[in-house]
Amino acid sequence: MPISTRSLSIRTKLSIGFAVALAVVVAAGLLGVLQLRLLNSATTEITGDLMRRVVQLDDIERMMGEQQMLALRREQTTDDQQAAAVARRIQEVKVALDAAITAYAAAADMIGERSLFVRFAARVAAYENLVQAILRAVEAGRPPAEVERLGAESAVAYAAASDTLDELVALARTRSGNAAETVQRAYREAVILHIVAIAFVSACFAGAIVWATRSVSRPLLRLSAAMRRIGAGDRAVAIEREAGRMDEIGVLAAAAKDYRDSLERSRQLAADAERQRRRFELAVDGMPIGLAVFDRDQRLIICNRRYGEMYGLGPELLKPGTAWESLVRERVRHGKYVGPDPEGYIQAVTTLVTRREPCADVVEFQDGRLFSINFQPTEDGGWVSTHEDVTDQHRIEARITHLTRHDPLTDLPNRAYFHERIDETFHRVGAKPVVLCLD
Repeated sequence: MPISTRSLSIRTKLSIGFAVALAVVVAAGLLGVLQLRLLNSATTEITGDLMRRVVQLDDIERMMGEQQMLALRREQTTDDQQAAAVARRIQEVKVALDAAITAYAAAADMIGERSLFVRFAARVAAYENLVQAILRAVEAGRPPAEVERLGAESAVAYAAASDTLDELVALARTRSGNAAETVQRAYREAVILHIVAIAFVSACFAGAIVWATRSVSRPLLRLSAAMRRIGAGDRAVAIEREAGRMDEIGVLAAAAKDYRDSLERSRQLAADAERQRRRFELAVDGMPIGLAVFDRDQRLIICNRRYGEMYGLGPELLKPGTAWESLVRERVRHGKYVGPDPEGYIQAVTTLVTRREPCADVVEFQDGRLFSINFQPTEDGGWVSTHEDVTDQHRIEARITHLTRHDPLTDLPNRAYFHERIDETFHRVGAKPVVLCLD
């Protein structure tokens, strides 16, 4: 199954791109090395072999010419000493010429060159034989006509050998020219190859730059701009994501989109929570009784306005985080404590809070007010307390009780009160008392 490039990671794509570029560079380098090796081989052939052969052929041609000139001098020399010196020199040149021919024969490596050189060697041998014949004829005092005939034959043999030598030189020069052409061709190919490799690598890097700009840089810039707008509070920013893109950019785009959506959901939840909190605060503030909630560190979490009004607490003490002891002492300062000893009252309520047992009681403070207080511990170590001013309620209940036992006009005890006192007396005395009724 073919793998889509959209599913490959950026690291994999870059690795593939750099691997291809590296392979191209390595291939170009290897081809360059092969070209250099070819150049070196051709150059070695020109300088180390062909040029040496040309020099050898030049030396052979020079020695043959010298041998020809010495043979002519020997024909024309009548002085015995000079003739002997020329003869020795001819022998020396012959030895050197044979050595040069032998060295060249060992270096000849082409079939055409070998056959040509065999013909040349045969003609040189024929020429040398004629030279030796001339020397022997002169030394033997043969007739000049015979010597001239041998000289003419040696000249023809020399010309034939020289022509063959020219063919060998031409062949060597042709091979040298071919090698030089090979060097030039290899150089041109190497230059073209390197230009093509440079152009290809440059195109690869240009393509990589274009791809990185379109597929990496621009999407990252768009994502960073979107994240900055999201951070600035713009929840309506659009986040583009190419369909089917599964690499790091696609993952980042998906994460940014999810982050934006989660922020929007968080904003909505926060708005809902704020509305609920306001409703709760309104409900708490609208309660006719005082409410206070404290945490495990005995610090205020929340209280309503009625709680502050009942105990005369200022707004600065009704803020979350206020210590419970500070509130109690402020209450004591306003006369909201039980008993004659304020410190004893503080110690008593501290013990109650520390004991963490639910309780409910109606207490009368020093200012004469009666509060119904309900204390309820919570599971997290804090507590909830409700406070209700029942002073007027108790007064009304006491007044009603008094009216049921007294005459509303004279405020004297009535018959119901009389019966209650008689029943109480019967139960207390335990006997039948005598009742005297006077009109």
